[in-house]
Amino acid sequence: MPVSGSDIRDLIEARWKTLGYNNLLPAERDYILVWWLQAEVSNGALHQYFYNSTGDNVFDTLLALQSLGATNCHRILNEAVAAFGEQGYPIDRNERIKRLDSFSKVDSKLKCNIFTALFLGVFEARGANDR
Repeated sequence: MPVSGSDIRDLIEARWKTLGYNNLLPAERDYILVWWLQAEVSNGALHQYFYNSTGDNVFDTLLALQSLGATNCHRILNEAVAAFGEQGYPIDRNERIKRLDSFSKVDSKLKCNIFTALFLGVFEARGANDR
């Protein structure tokens, strides 16, 4: 009997609850990071991913995408991180929220355009090498 995606998710979630995140296998942690990226982007675009605590793990998520060979999604997420400018991407969620909020104060059109364009790119990137 084939194993479904929800079966895999349930298994990893059970292991996460039992062992804790840091004791999971690297591939299991990668699965969780990429699953959360996909869930947040599907629900509220990249802005939501960055706004929520999932954005705390953006650099680990970039490594996971790279190790999985998801080159287009990796490129798009990396470009979104670069949109935070010379000050860099704030790992601290409160600081990141302030920066996200400041984007709309400085130039709401730019914020919308960069994150919307990158958001659409995530879905276009679901090609042969990003499954």
